[in-house]
Amino acid sequence: MKLDVRSKVLLVLFANLAFLLRVTGWPETVLVLGLALITALVGKKKMSLYYLSIYLLLLAVDTFLLDLLPSLPIRMLTTIATAGRFMLPSIMAGSLLLTTSSAYDLIHGLRKWYLPESLLLTLAVMLRFLPAIKADAKMVSRSLRLRGMFLQKRSIFLQPVRYFEYMIVPLLMSLLRTIQDLTIASLTKGLALKRGGTETFVSRFRLLDWSICLWMLGMLIWMIHP
Repeated sequence: MKLDVRSKVLLVLFANLAFLLRVTGWPETVLVLGLALITALVGKKKMSLYYLSIYLLLLAVDTFLLDLLPSLPIRMLTTIATAGRFMLPSIMAGSLLLTTSSAYDLIHGLRKWYLPESLLLTLAVMLRFLPAIKADAKMVSRSLRLRGMFLQKRSIFLQPVRYFEYMIVPLLMSLLRTIQDLTIASLTKGLALKRGGTETFVSRFRLLDWSICLWMLGMLIWMIHP
């Protein structure tokens, strides 16, 4: 099933709101199960089972481990598990948005909310820029290895100043050129035009999108007035 990108953005905002409200108990469980079900419905069943397994593990650690082994390291572990439970819905919603939506889908959906074109241009460049960081870093690292430099990872900690000079500085210069190229490419494609352009598809809310919105509204009422 296909989900409109605006529904995914609303899910991210809703999950972050649940994090700010520190939702626990049954509302937290229903929230995680709902996000897992939505993830499975859009075709990401393995990712859904993966996050459900993480949630069950964190819940078990937070609920039972401290009673079995009441020691200081276990208390620290349960604290980490509690923090992980709070952040898990936001991570699930963010993963759903990033893995099932392209940059074009996101910009197309946000444009229907009449957001400023300058913001959309910045967002489009940022989404295409993030994967370029890893590619440029690999390119600089390979260049250094060809010259016999930093062949082992421990060299980074043994020579931090040299690493900063030979790795970080060229990487930043390369990323500056990359971001300029991406900006020019986005402008060439007409992203910053005031008038509407030709679209290859039409996005609209379907029954699943409206159902998710109603579910989020019901969950919000439940979280505020338990």
